[in-house]
Amino acid sequence: MLAMLTYSESGNAFTWATEWTQIANFIKLMDSGIKEGIMLENQAQAEITRINTLMDAEKNLVNAPADLIRSTLAVYKTQRQRTQQLLNDLNAMQTSYQQATQMLGSRMVEAQALGTNPQQYLEMEAQLAATKGGQYQTAYQRDTQTLQDVADKSASLENMMTQLPSQGNLEGLDKLNTLMAMVAGETVNLNRQFAQASAEHHAQQAYHTQQQQTDVAQQQRAALQWAQQQQAEQQQVSSSANTPSGYSQSQMEHKAWAAAITP
Repeated sequence: MLAMLTYSESGNAFTWATEWTQIANFIKLMDSGIKEGIMLENQAQAEITRINTLMDAEKNLVNAPADLIRSTLAVYKTQRQRTQQLLNDLNAMQTSYQQATQMLGSRMVEAQALGTNPQQYLEMEAQLAATKGGQYQTAYQRDTQTLQDVADKSASLENMMTQLPSQGNLEGLDKLNTLMAMVAGETVNLNRQFAQASAEHHAQQAYHTQQQQTDVAQQQRAALQWAQQQQAEQQQVSSSANTPSGYSQSQMEHKAWAAAITP
């Protein structure tokens, strides 16, 4: 249930993927994101431990002014909260990436067995979802949501990382941030292609329905015209049968007129 978009050299354009190697490259991209996320997760956990140690040490200062201690602890607390949120977002990102790589890998095997390229496979799945419904519609919606989760979690994590320093104890922020931007961009555009394929199928379906209705109307008009013609022919035959032999219709009318005016 997929169609891939590949990131262009310019960094701001996406093109339709026609080869399964491009799908495999996207899976590798998400795998790299998972690995970078694990590394950053370890760094973030170590950072939280370091902040807790500093906060404990700050609380034990005897000679420092109370206001300074409170303000310093407030800074540490904010930093710890943001780092903890980073951990939560990293976990959510890894889960969404793992689900997406499993889904894409499974769909790639199915499509290759059918001998279809990504675009053909997506169009086929969209058609089945629209016409058959049931499990096909459920699978289509689930796969679309899986890709949307990747985009959402990537965007959320990217936003969270802008609130943290890129230097010091969280060295993996910059690299992971670049990966997040690429993955989020590709999945957003990929879901747009899902919607486009579904819309195109519905448009084709509406056109065929309208064409069928037009054909039926034309057939009904033709049948009505034929029936009217048959009725007219029957009336003409009946009128001819009521005219005496040897007289034309005009002669019959003349005799009737003459009889009417005779005293």
